[in-house]
Amino acid sequence: MKQIMIPAPRKYDNFPGSFRIGEDLAAILSDPVLSMAGSDVPGIAFCRAEPGQMEGEESYILEISGEGIKITAEGEKGIFNGLLSLSFLFKAQGFNLECCRIEDAPVFKNRAVMLDISRNRVYKMDYLKQMVRKFTLLKFNQLQLYMENTFDYRGHETACRNASPLTAEEIRELDQFCSERGIVVVPNQNSFGHMERWLKHPEYHDLAEAPEGFEDSWGVFRPESSTLYPGTSKSMEFIRGLYDQLLPNFTSRRFNIGCDETFDLGKGRSRMRAEEEGTGAVYLDFVNQLINEVEGRGFYVQIWADIILNYPELLPSLAGNVTVVNWGYEPDHPFEKETAVLKGSGLDFYVCTGTSSWNTPAARWEGAFENIRNGAFWAEKNGASGFMVTDWGDNGHWNQPVASWPGFLMASQAAWGGSGSMSESVTEKGLEVFIYGSIPAARAHRILASLYLESPHVLHNGSIFTYLMMDPFYPYYRGEYEACRKGGCGRASDLVITAGELIAEAAREGDYPYRSELELMHSHCRFSVNLTCSLFQTGGTDWTAMGNEDRESLKDELNKLSDQFASVWPLSCRPGGLEDSLDKLRSWMPRLEMRG
Repeated sequence: MKQIMIPAPRKYDNFPGSFRIGEDLAAILSDPVLSMAGSDVPGIAFCRAEPGQMEGEESYILEISGEGIKITAEGEKGIFNGLLSLSFLFKAQGFNLECCRIEDAPVFKNRAVMLDISRNRVYKMDYLKQMVRKFTLLKFNQLQLYMENTFDYRGHETACRNASPLTAEEIRELDQFCSERGIVVVPNQNSFGHMERWLKHPEYHDLAEAPEGFEDSWGVFRPESSTLYPGTSKSMEFIRGLYDQLLPNFTSRRFNIGCDETFDLGKGRSRMRAEEEGTGAVYLDFVNQLINEVEGRGFYVQIWADIILNYPELLPSLAGNVTVVNWGYEPDHPFEKETAVLKGSGLDFYVCTGTSSWNTPAARWEGAFENIRNGAFWAEKNGASGFMVTDWGDNGHWNQPVASWPGFLMASQAAWGGSGSMSESVTEKGLEVFIYGSIPAARAHRILASLYLESPHVLHNGSIFTYLMMDPFYPYYRGEYEACRKGGCGRASDLVITAGELIAEAAREGDYPYRSELELMHSHCRFSVNLTCSLFQTGGTDWTAMGNEDRESLKDELNKLSDQFASVWPLSCRPGGLEDSLDKLRSWMPRLEMRG
């Protein structure tokens, strides 16, 4: 096999010779759509297999010889998957395709990507479509857009107007665009926890579990409630009104209602009831109301698994025909234990991993790889019906969209071929061929994505280089700063310089996709490393001990980073959320402006 395919096919045999495709076929392969499957396509012979002859409706055989191309499958889905593999080969090899025979079928029927569009970044439609075209080639067949307040809900302008929300017309347009490419857009509206973007406004305080704020499980006081109060009928009326507006815009019959991380449930207005009945029972009662509401509309419900797994005895009491989505984002997440519980419950379930690109400018490559591989292994072993990869934007969504593509490439391999099909070298090659079209750019990205490991004391779900930047507004890791300081910064400064040299080399070779995002990723990494090293050199992490020269240099660098961040943002995203992200990015400025 001379060229990389992502996801890797189950069986690939190549032979001497090649076939040159024509311009008409090349135009089709540049953006294949489902309607082409089985129709007259110049240069391709489509053959229908007898039922039962193949491994399933998505399996296919692709044959390229000196005489032409043949795709064999039972039906439209299999033929389309063969077209996608042919398209990937075309992107990798050009007009002269090597002769080969591919036999292929997926491990997971449901292969999903979830994009966070509620932590400040709401993608422009053309950028979303660009992403969808790539997801299509990677053989994902579901897309979820995680929403809190980023749909244009009429009557809720206070919560939505500054978020640059997607309109109903845009959702319908995206739904059709994805459907044409074999991807189902599954609506995703958090409906219980993570509602702070609503509840912080006075007109929603009567819906809040803890309208005066609460102390979370880590001992940090949060001034805004994040969970709906389940003890008032107004909460269900509010959710019902959201569903009335959102759901008619989707052709999918699946719906993810969220219900994860209900941090303040039982700590506010539900405290007495939780003490009497148990917090799990209070949670389950409201979730079952949501499930009944959604199923009454003809949808199948998905919910996140994190809360209900704390009360496994309640799993049989979940209403309806629900799919539980078991998420975890660390390499050592206990998927083995949790998927065994879900398997034993008899419930349908997905396993959900992450791109590991949040809380760090450039993702955490090794962490993502092991997290995805671990999740896929136990998903397959314990019978998950689907595999999902999520791309979050915690704490201002500083990470550039391109930072997530290694995770998407890894997850594509796992979702289609299982954990055993994953390869770091294939991911690296995919970054080079499929994302940047530039070897030095891909190598720079690879270096930056492992930068977090230069601090031997690896932190949960992020990097010390970023957590120190977040310190003014995100204090959760202060207890680990000293352990990180003792471990030092390793080669981080030198690696940032090396990555910068590679980015300069890529620029000399010419322009390339995502160049602005990669350059900003590098600037962000450089500042975070310089800030961390400067703090560590004080003998502690007390910013008041930093020298004036260091502060002045960092202040100048932060000003330039902020300007660069603001200039790159509109290339992919709408304006809503930018100011909040910038405010967080500049949160160190008051400290740097003080003179010792």
